[in-house]
Amino acid sequence: LIKEMRAHMTADMLHDSIRGAVYHALYGGSLNDAEMITDSVSELNEYAQNFNDAIAEELTLSLPAEIRAALDTVDTPLKAYLDSAGTIVDDISAGEFAKAQAKLAEFDKKFGDLEGVMSSVSDKIESLSENLLKRGEGNSLIASIVNWSSIVAVAVLGIALFYAARNMIARPLVQVTDNLRKMSDGDLDVVSLGGQSVVELQALSETQAKFRDALEARVA
Repeated sequence: LIKEMRAHMTADMLHDSIRGAVYHALYGGSLNDAEMITDSVSELNEYAQNFNDAIAEELTLSLPAEIRAALDTVDTPLKAYLDSAGTIVDDISAGEFAKAQAKLAEFDKKFGDLEGVMSSVSDKIESLSENLLKRGEGNSLIASIVNWSSIVAVAVLGIALFYAARNMIARPLVQVTDNLRKMSDGDLDVVSLGGQSVVELQALSETQAKFRDALEARVA
């Protein structure tokens, strides 16, 4: 279960990272910055590969039936999400910035579709973790395999890491990318996030601020 938590947390963070790469490309396109666009293409390819690898790793594990059933529903919305992201970045690379912007609404829908499926898997993992904690020493099967106190400690640590990843990485990243989406739609009344403990998130926050400044300069 701990391996499943780790692999799914990785996939969950990459889900948001891919959207960040798309908005990084949009920012590069707004500035006609070829180097930034190229970097965003590399980011997207890397994140997409890592996402697929994380899901593949989950599928190799010995999982409870309810978690495997939820995980089996990820493939279709994941492919649709990655295809949508790739299409937008390809348009930007080809100089079709307006065409890329027109596809953002559909991209956000694909993001939401995948988010729902990923959340379902997360809920199953969380539920199973809580059940393991409640069983305690009364579960003779678990007690016969390992020391129960070790299971409790590891499960608690896993749950703590799961929520920490969401609070420290996933949620701030969602807020930053939502701000970038609003700016791409012409809404420049957004507040940049500062003081992020994760270096990559701080860099993305600074990119957001630059993106807003660039758009304000265009409007002026």
